[in-house]
Amino acid sequence: MSSGMPALDAQRSNPTDSKGNTATTPDSEVLRAYQQVQERIERTFSDPRYEPPRLPAVAIELLELARRPDVDVKDVVSLLEKDPVLASQLLRHVRSPLYAGGAEIRSLQRALTHLGLEHIRDVALELTVGARVFRAEHYAEAMDRVSRHSRRTAYLTQVVCRYAAHDASYAFLCGLLHDVGLAAGLIALGDVPRREERPDIAIALPVLFEMHTELGAQVAQSWQLAPEVVHVIRHHHLLVDGQGQVNRLAAVVCLAEHLANELGEGGAIAVPGVHHLPLPQGKSGASHDQTAPHLIALACETLGLDSKKMELIRADAAKLVLNLEAPKDVAGTSPETGTPVPPPTPTAAPREVKRSEGAAGSSPSGFWASVRGFFGSD
Repeated sequence: MSSGMPALDAQRSNPTDSKGNTATTPDSEVLRAYQQVQERIERTFSDPRYEPPRLPAVAIELLELARRPDVDVKDVVSLLEKDPVLASQLLRHVRSPLYAGGAEIRSLQRALTHLGLEHIRDVALELTVGARVFRAEHYAEAMDRVSRHSRRTAYLTQVVCRYAAHDASYAFLCGLLHDVGLAAGLIALGDVPRREERPDIAIALPVLFEMHTELGAQVAQSWQLAPEVVHVIRHHHLLVDGQGQVNRLAAVVCLAEHLANELGEGGAIAVPGVHHLPLPQGKSGASHDQTAPHLIALACETLGLDSKKMELIRADAAKLVLNLEAPKDVAGTSPETGTPVPPPTPTAAPREVKRSEGAAGSSPSGFWASVRGFFGSD
């Protein structure tokens, strides 16, 4: 990520020029640029005409279907088939050795009965959100980093949920969207009138680090997502809400994001070379999207994770990230496209989906054998 911002370590001790006039210092240039970006974001998101990036309609409908206890396979298949590109990508993913476990998966119906609705839902969400929300003509490198970080965090929530014995129903979605405010902010800053200069990314990202939780909550509300999802997006860094409570799912996402940052550059969102910004009181000028250590400790405490469990979580997380970022054929590379296929959700058995008449039966033993092989036996 290139940085065209004024050098922050340049000389700052000469506030006037040779004629006694106030001179422009690097600090004042940086501060002005920061404030301009902040004001632009505030104007954009408060404008009644502002339209956030759209969550694909198929994703919204899929979330609604997944909430129904009596959902029918053919209803889910019909929905996915409305988007032929998504249906094709999803089938390529689930045909991989890791997902299929030796089973022959030729149709979406077979995929659903073999893997379960919740897992198919998460893969479909990953594909649709990645392709249609985390995309920007400008700031492409930064957006790609946000997308990879969000995907990594989403899968790491599953590891945390397993050890914290927490229901993972919304965890993947919250992990995937926890930084959607960064994505929406980058899109907004890139969408400027012709001939108007776009902010330097080295200034834009620290501004968005300060604002992205509220921006993300606003976007999630516009999508009419569940209140708990909005809450997690808003509190995944601060954890403690206005009533002094800590939401366990917010703690899961907080810890998953921390692990994503710990496990290498590919999972971290940062502005290289930025030591500090000369900002007004109360503004951190953060160079990384990260959570304070004492709040990471609070997340562990909230989830009942001691040091021994954290060691196990880190070990499983490292294996998972290795599969996400540098898979081998035996670990889930799509034989058709070479696309990395992440490990399956290890938190619970696939939820039973009501089958339509004539639906093919399946045995998930191969799938769960691969899960046990990846995470080890309990």
